[in-house]
Amino acid sequence: MILLSRQGSKTGWLPIPHLHDIYSLFLTISANSKIYLLLIMVLCGIGLFSALLTHFSPDSQLKTFLSIQDAALATYGDQHPRLFFIVARLSSNEDVLRTQTAENWLDSHYHLIEQIVTPTITIRLYVTGTGYHP
Repeated sequence: MILLSRQGSKTGWLPIPHLHDIYSLFLTISANSKIYLLLIMVLCGIGLFSALLTHFSPDSQLKTFLSIQDAALATYGDQHPRLFFIVARLSSNEDVLRTQTAENWLDSHYHLIEQIVTPTITIRLYVTGTGYHP
């Protein structure tokens, strides 16, 4: 959007925005709080950095950390009455196998109460039995 807005209007009604105008736009979005603006930029940068790190280093420890593990699911299930399991774009057969293994584990340990399936995402809701009262 920023690159396209630098071309300006084809009709001549709007001037070409300068970098100060873009800064003013983001400052307005952050309710004129420079601290909030800085926080938004830092969090966006961390998110972008972690996504790039995961994408470009498939064998990294970060990907292993983010992988689905039965122990992590069990720990979460012990602490919460419901568990959402969301599956979206899987990029490799290894990811598909890991996801199917996790779904089988969830099906054998918890009660599936709802599932929403679209062409791009699957959302499954489980009841873990921890303090759940319908």
